[in-house]
Amino acid sequence: MPQSYFQFKQFTVQQDQAAMKVTTDACLFGAWVAEKVQREGLPVQRALDIGAGTGLLMLQLAQQSTAIIEGIEVDSGAYRQATENCLASPWAERLHLYHGDMREYPLPHTYDLILSNPPFYEQSLLSPDRSRNLALHDAGLRVEELSRVAAEWINPGGHLAVLLPHFRSGKWQETAATAGWFVREWVQVRPREGKPFFRSMCWMGREAVEAVKQEIVIADAAGNYTTDFIRLLQPYYLYL
Repeated sequence: MPQSYFQFKQFTVQQDQAAMKVTTDACLFGAWVAEKVQREGLPVQRALDIGAGTGLLMLQLAQQSTAIIEGIEVDSGAYRQATENCLASPWAERLHLYHGDMREYPLPHTYDLILSNPPFYEQSLLSPDRSRNLALHDAGLRVEELSRVAAEWINPGGHLAVLLPHFRSGKWQETAATAGWFVREWVQVRPREGKPFFRSMCWMGREAVEAVKQEIVIADAAGNYTTDFIRLLQPYYLYL
């Protein structure tokens, strides 16, 4: 059974009410997005996390930026959990949650950056747990709809960052292009040296450019974190 909370260097993520718990790949994605914003000096004044879950991605970005970060979450338990986690953080004044469906919710702002770790298991066996279905499957906001709603709420020159299963990344890129999103950077993630890719992290923009393609391996053959992983997660993980 997963522990009820995950302790980071500067914040704590309680996760007993959320269907989706803290995962290594989500932590990697949040760290990658925050590092990219910081390293490139991107003018992100306001960001939105679609499907905020526990609030993990919001907290990671808040730690490494000065942006106002908002999240929207349809599941009531996850919404309460994310709100609790954000209010308990050092950046509570810059974090805000909305409870509702992104396809219908009248958000009061547009955004310089939208990020999302959307449902993973389209057309696979559903769980009896509705909250877990919303978190894991395309039972709520589908990836096709994600690209469309993100296009509606992005500022000119803004970006979209998405974490996906690797096998869905090709379909995502085709679908996103129909809504005017184009891949600028595509990072393929291996869980361990010698293993197949299992996640893709996509950084999208509104102009068609030649995508930069990279690879990150989480652990080496002996099971130790790689240099790339440590560099990204060192600001967050307690024992790195």
